[in-house]
Amino acid sequence: MILLSGCGGGSSPMVSSQPVSIVFNGNYEFAAISQSSPANNFFLRGFLRNNSTGSFDIPVSDVNLTNTCLKGILSSLIATLSGKVDSGGSFTLKLTAAPSTDQMNINATISQDGQTISNGSYTIGRDCADSGTVTGFAVRPFTGTYKGSVKTSSGTVGATLVIDTQGSATTAFGSFPLTGSVVFTNTGICDPTLAGFFGTQLALDGSAAGASLSLHTAPNPEFVAVEISGLATSGTANTIQATARISTCIPPTITLTRQ
Repeated sequence: MILLSGCGGGSSPMVSSQPVSIVFNGNYEFAAISQSSPANNFFLRGFLRNNSTGSFDIPVSDVNLTNTCLKGILSSLIATLSGKVDSGGSFTLKLTAAPSTDQMNINATISQDGQTISNGSYTIGRDCADSGTVTGFAVRPFTGTYKGSVKTSSGTVGATLVIDTQGSATTAFGSFPLTGSVVFTNTGICDPTLAGFFGTQLALDGSAAGASLSLHTAPNPEFVAVEISGLATSGTANTIQATARISTCIPPTITLTRQ
């Protein structure tokens, strides 16, 4: 119990101090660094939430399976990730998948605002042994307008990417559906067959998981297919290091900045 007293000899009503649950519900990026080998580093990306009891789950939407121990757990592709968090932000997380007898345990702390995951560690035991550190952060929705440009041998290629919607994580893997459009401009014609391509708005759809996103056009007989994949440089998602697959006209990478 906390007693608040004021001036003039009076006192305020007594206020009960109760533990406040940390509320978080959104898109999260986990990065795990192995102590045994950089080849075993991996990511967990996707939906994270807690409920009134403090439990949460993260569907595994993006995992680098170069970690042989983790690959063994996920070989069945029917993985279960579950855990709990206390009012101080400490949480435990367990990843299991039948028929593997291995499991991964994560212990970490999430900040009171639910934005940062720190002081984390993971262990993979039983049949295969690996351990390391874990950090993470919440990722702001990607909705908005992004622009960027790169120089090529034939001119400057510009890109305006508009992400109109980021839906709820309803898929089994915890990714968030995206819809939007992109317009590419070019000051030179690097490929005559694409002369009508530049300056045309192309509809896109795809998904986001953690800091990563992937977008593509529907099959279109008039234009080459466009695929855009990228990784936000921080939880604000204001800058995306992207790869645009169109033709040799577009360099492999382009930096897109939210306007």
